[in-house]
Amino acid sequence: MTAFIFDLDGTLIDTRVTIIRCFNHALREMSLPEAEEKDIMAVLAPLADMFTHFVPQDRVKEACALYRQRFQRHAAGESAIFPGVEETLRQLKGKKAVATTKEFFARELLLKLGLYQYFDAVITGADVKKQKPDPEIIGKALQALEAKPEDAVYVGDTGNDMEAAKQAGVRFVAASYGYGSALDLSGADFTINSFPDLLKLPLS
Repeated sequence: MTAFIFDLDGTLIDTRVTIIRCFNHALREMSLPEAEEKDIMAVLAPLADMFTHFVPQDRVKEACALYRQRFQRHAAGESAIFPGVEETLRQLKGKKAVATTKEFFARELLLKLGLYQYFDAVITGADVKKQKPDPEIIGKALQALEAKPEDAVYVGDTGNDMEAAKQAGVRFVAASYGYGSALDLSGADFTINSFPDLLKLPLS
């Protein structure tokens, strides 16, 4: 039976609005120019890596702290579950895990949005030493699910997600409705245009 491992942002949950607002909140509090949405979304990565494109290196920790303060207050209210996610998770057979680069508030966000109950494991960026595209986080999820790579798929929306899946030896399902580009996801094993499309894939 297939084991399913999921990215979080851009795959299960649409956090675009809160990412942009929290990012620019941090920049404003630091008296720095706000960034355009397209420029922020173009560098999606672990938070500290994102801020290196916009703030001096010696202020990255400050920026991250300001981002997180706002995120914890507003993320649940500003984020939305992608259409069909909850219904599809109920129907999917097999064990399920989340493997997200997000280092903080991932479990809390899943709980507040009512999705935590559908997963056998949640692995975050705080649980690993190396972030995607390194495959460590997917390896940890496989271990938690007691699944072999050949029996699992990773569902994500960016090139880093795909590269991590390939390195981990699992099949990759590209969520075209997420934040990545079609070019970045062109090497996917499968592509879904909506989350319920997972139920139609020949994964056995």
